[in-house]
Amino acid sequence: MSNSNININEQAIEHLPILPLRGLVVFPHMTASFDVGREGSVNAIQCAMHRDKRVILVAQKDLQAEHPGKEDLYAMGVVAEIRQVVRISADTLCAFVDGRYRADILNVYKKNNSLFGDALRIEENAAPVQTAME
Repeated sequence: MSNSNININEQAIEHLPILPLRGLVVFPHMTASFDVGREGSVNAIQCAMHRDKRVILVAQKDLQAEHPGKEDLYAMGVVAEIRQVVRISADTLCAFVDGRYRADILNVYKKNNSLFGDALRIEENAAPVQTAME
């Protein structure tokens, strides 16, 4: 995101754990469940559960990347609320989430073997755009 002509309100930026998704995209107002097995992703879920239960869900560009970094993720994701987490094996969780809103991911950084990001909410249009077809 280029912010050369945009004045970003620092208070609007949220610092949240990032959960990279393989083969799944979650949209706002969507409920989804998926398995979480990578150590960094399990740590991100646990961190979110100890905070405000929110994570940034973002699709991976390369599904084979086992330890994705910023270059492996799309620049836009969805801030979601974790509704429930169920342990299905010793190292795998099943997460149930509700997508809340789209967000630009301004920065990605690693902390305690998990990804975190700075998310800027993308406001939805108040009224749908109407086009005239002739």
